[in-house]
Amino acid sequence: MFLIISAIGVHDGADQYNNMLASYAQRMQSVSSDTQIPGYMPEIPSPLIIFTKMTDYFVMFGVFLGIAMGFDLISKEKETRSLKTLLSHPVFRDEIVNGKAIASALVLAIALGATIAVSVAILLVMGIVPTVDEFCAILMFTGISTMFVLTYFSLALMMSTVAPDSGTALISTLAIFLLLSSAVPILGWTAAEMIAGPLPASPVDAQGSHYISKNIDSSEFEQYEREMQSYWEGRAAASSLINLLSPNVNYQKTALAVTDPKIAVTMDNNPYSFVEGPPETQPGLDEILGRIWANVVALIALPCVFFSAAYVTFMRMDIR
Repeated sequence: MFLIISAIGVHDGADQYNNMLASYAQRMQSVSSDTQIPGYMPEIPSPLIIFTKMTDYFVMFGVFLGIAMGFDLISKEKETRSLKTLLSHPVFRDEIVNGKAIASALVLAIALGATIAVSVAILLVMGIVPTVDEFCAILMFTGISTMFVLTYFSLALMMSTVAPDSGTALISTLAIFLLLSSAVPILGWTAAEMIAGPLPASPVDAQGSHYISKNIDSSEFEQYEREMQSYWEGRAAASSLINLLSPNVNYQKTALAVTDPKIAVTMDNNPYSFVEGPPETQPGLDEILGRIWANVVALIALPCVFFSAAYVTFMRMDIR
C-alpha cells in the first residue's frame, strides 16, 4: 500500500514539478526583457513540491494502515481467550502490550521509511536531485508522517484494549477518526467565532478593507483596521488551539511547513495574513518552528496519550 502511495504521489508531484520547471525556464528566457523588474530573478522550483502532493495520499491511506495494524492487537487475544494462556508463561503483563506496540510501530516506521526511500530513488532516476537542505527536509517529512500514522495506530490499539471484540474496536476507532479529522476542525472554527464575539463595527460608508470613503476620517478607518486585525488574530489563535486535537490538521500544517515553507507561513486561519502574500525569501527553520511548534508537540503528544491509555487499561484489565 505504501509503495502504491509512493508511486502515485511521485507521479502527480513530478508532473507539477516539471510544469513549474518549464514555467521557470520560460521566465528565465525573458528575464532580460524590458517588461521585467530590474534585479528580478525567478525562483527555481523545489522538488519538495512532490512530497507536498504525497501528503494528501498519506492522509487518505496512512490513517487506515495505522488503524489496520492496531485495532485487533489486544481484542483478538480476548476473543480467542489466549491472553490467559499467554500470561501463564513467565512474562510480565506490560511486556505483552509493549512488545505488540513496539513491533507494530517498527513495521509501520520501516514501511514508511522504505516508501520515502523509493520515492527519492525514483526522483534520482528521473534526474531530479534534491540539495542537502532538501534531503534534510525530506527526512523531517518522513518523521512527521511516521508520527501521524502512529497516532492512529495508537488510537486503534487503545480501542482494541477497551473494546470487548475486534468489530467494536474497529467501529469505535473509525468513529473517533471521523470526529478528530472532520468534526474537530469544524467545531473549532465555530467555537472560535463564539469566543471572538461579533465583528468590530465598521465605519459608516466603509465598503472594504482597502477603500476609504471621503466621508470617513482616515484615523477612524485605521482604528477599524487595527480592530479587525486584532479580532482575526484572536479568532485564528482560538481556532488553532482547538485544532491541536486533530491529528490531520497537525500533520497537514507541519508537512506543509517542511515541504513548502513560503505558503505555510500564511496558513493560520487569518484572512489578514494574505494581504502581503508569501514572503520573498525562504523562511528559516527557526521561523518555521516558531509557527508550528504547537502542532509538532501535539503530533508527538497524541500517540503518547493514546498509548498511555491503552497501557493503563491493559495493566488493570481483569483477565479470566
